[in-house]
Amino acid sequence: MKRRGKNPNENPGVKPPVQVELSEKHVGKRTVLIIVLIVLAVVGIAVAIASALSQDDGWTTITADASNEANCSADFIFQYEIGRGGTSATAEHKKVTRLYTEACRDAYRMFHADAAFEDVHNLYYINRHVGEEITVPDVLYRMFELFDRTGNRLLYAAPMYTDYRNLFTVESDAATKDFDPYTNAEVAAYLREVATYVCDPGAVRVALLGEGKIRLLVSDAYRAFAAENGITSYIDLYWMKNAFIADYLADTLAAAGYTAGNLTSFDGYARNLDDSGLGYSVDLFDHRGGKTYAAARLDYAGAKSMVFLRAYSISAYDETYYTFADGTVRHAYLDVTDGLCKNALENLFAYSESLGCAETLLHIAPVFIADTFDVTRLDAAERAGVHSVFFEGTTLIAYDRNVTFSRLFEDESGKYTVTYREAE
Repeated sequence: MKRRGKNPNENPGVKPPVQVELSEKHVGKRTVLIIVLIVLAVVGIAVAIASALSQDDGWTTITADASNEANCSADFIFQYEIGRGGTSATAEHKKVTRLYTEACRDAYRMFHADAAFEDVHNLYYINRHVGEEITVPDVLYRMFELFDRTGNRLLYAAPMYTDYRNLFTVESDAATKDFDPYTNAEVAAYLREVATYVCDPGAVRVALLGEGKIRLLVSDAYRAFAAENGITSYIDLYWMKNAFIADYLADTLAAAGYTAGNLTSFDGYARNLDDSGLGYSVDLFDHRGGKTYAAARLDYAGAKSMVFLRAYSISAYDETYYTFADGTVRHAYLDVTDGLCKNALENLFAYSESLGCAETLLHIAPVFIADTFDVTRLDAAERAGVHSVFFEGTTLIAYDRNVTFSRLFEDESGKYTVTYREAE
C-alpha cells in the first residue's frame, strides 16, 4: 500500500494544560527535596519550593549553557547540592555546570534521529548508511545491545512514529482523520503492513559486530516498500529517547564523582544519583473520570532510576498526545504488531536501584502497551529488580515495602489507600 505522510510541524501550537486535582488535606511544610515525574510545568513548582527550603543546604538548579551549541537540557531539570563535599561552592558549581553542559550537548547529538552532526555517527547517520559498517559511540552500542538482549522491537517502529507525529500536530478533531488508525481504515491497513517489517528481524535489525561497530541490515523488500512510501528512517527512539539520555547524563556525572543530585525529564524519566540517605519524595499521579489527581507521595531514600508512563496529557509540554473533544486520547505508546496506540493501565510507575531508566522502561513497556493488563509480567519485573506502582480504582498497589506513601488524595468521594503485592 502506497502512503506518504506529511512532514510533522516542528513547532506545533501548544495545548492548554490539564487541571490536576489536589487534596486540601494533609498539607504540611515540605522538608525534603521533591522530584515530580510528570512535566516541567509541575516540576518547576516543586523545584521552586524545594530550592526555597534548601538554600542553606546548597540545593540549586544547574542550568546548562545552550547559548553556543544546541543541547537537550530543555527536557530536563537537574537539581544538585553544591558544597556537600566541602569544596568551594563557586568552583564546584562551575565544574558541574560545565560537565552537565557538555553531556547535554553530546547526548543531543548522539541520540538525534533527524539531524546530522560532523563526526557523530548518530541515529540519523545510521538510518542513511544502511548496510555499512559503522563505529558508533559507546552509549549507542550499549543501547543496541539492550534492545538486542531484550528482543524489544520498539526501536524499529520509526515509520509508525512518523505517522503519529503527524497526528499529534493537527489542530482539530476533524483533521485527525488523515492520520488516526482508529478511525481511518487506510491508515490502519498501512500500519499493519509496516508492522510486518518492524516485527521481523529478517527485515530490519542492527547487527552487533563488536568493538563498537554495528551494521543496520534492511531487507530488499523492506527497502523497496520504504522507497515507495517515503520512509527514510528505520530506527528511532522517539518517546523512549529521554530514558536513554537520562542514563547517559547521570552516568557521566556519577563517573566524575558528582552524585549529590537528581535529574528529571518532562516526560517521566528520572535518575536520583544521591545515595547519602537523604529523604526524597515523588508525587504519583492518577487519572480517573477525565481528571488527573495528585494521588499520593512516595517517600524513599537512595539512588534510583524512575519511569512514569501515562496514557493522558497533562501539560503543553506533552507533544506525544492528542486529546479529542470528548476526552479520547491518542498517544505514542504503540503496539508494534499493528501500529495502534494501546494502554492496559492509565498510569504505571516503576523504579529500580540496580538498573537504569532505559532498562527499567523496557521491563514495563510490554505491560503498559497491551490490550489487557497482565500483572504477572510486573511480578517478573519485580524479580528482575524493577519495583512497580499502579492503581486499581482508588487503591494504590506497590511491591516494595522499603518505601512509604504519604499525602494520599482524599475528597468527598473517598480516599486513596495503599496495599502491597508479593511477586508470584
